[in-house]
Amino acid sequence: MKKSNQVIELNHKALDLYNIVLDIESYPAYIPWCTQIEVLEKNGSKIIANMIVDYKFFPTQKFVSNVSFNLKKQMIKTNYIEGPLRDLVTI
Repeated sequence: MKKSNQVIELNHKALDLYNIVLDIESYPAYIPWCTQIEVLEKNGSKIIANMIVDYKFFPTQKFVSNVSFNLKKQMIKTNYIEGPLRDLVTI
């Protein structure tokens, strides 16, 4: 399995970035090809959502993810549930 690891330093407050990442309903406004977000479940520490991606030269794809988060630890982890990839985890 291919793996990718990337570290990027950003000049922003951690809490601001945390809030931007968790505002998934706004993704279609600034993520290229993301045309729709469907929130299936949302509670105090978990979001399950579909991200609909409409590529220019490929068929539209749906990525279903389970997003768990903890404000105290400022941690967000996304586990891929369903879609065209075999596996995807982000922390």
